[in-house]
Amino acid sequence: MPIYLTRQDHTLPSVGVIIALFTIAGTLSGLTAGYCADRFGFKPVFLLSYLLMPPTLLMFLYMPGLGAYTGAFLSGFFVLAPMPLGVVMAQKLAPGSRAMAASLMMGLAYGLGGIIAPGMGRLADIFGLTIVLKCTAFIPLACLVPIALFPKIK
Repeated sequence: MPIYLTRQDHTLPSVGVIIALFTIAGTLSGLTAGYCADRFGFKPVFLLSYLLMPPTLLMFLYMPGLGAYTGAFLSGFFVLAPMPLGVVMAQKLAPGSRAMAASLMMGLAYGLGGIIAPGMGRLADIFGLTIVLKCTAFIPLACLVPIALFPKIK
């Protein structure tokens, strides 16, 4: 994202602010998603987050100038909201191994991100950064079917 944003004529300090907004929104969304999951269950929160990821990510990519700040905040909010819920859900599914469940969820999330990053970079070299980022925005839609199959957990 920093490379993309600098190519969109954002200064380096503004890129830092945009990335910070993305992360801050993710922190707030973890709290919000946790509260909503307690009230409505895990599945609806996951479904809503994954449904709203593509439009907010595309908003982030398409909004010029100051719109990138709003897009960064909204996309960060929905992209990072499911992370703590996934950890808690895994812990509830494996109550005798809570630490192991949390470690697996966090390790897989960050590990897969690290494994996939070079491939995404290569695709960006071949097809262009903008095209790859726009296509990546639609990946969450592929997760909707598995999310619909989540067991009901209280």
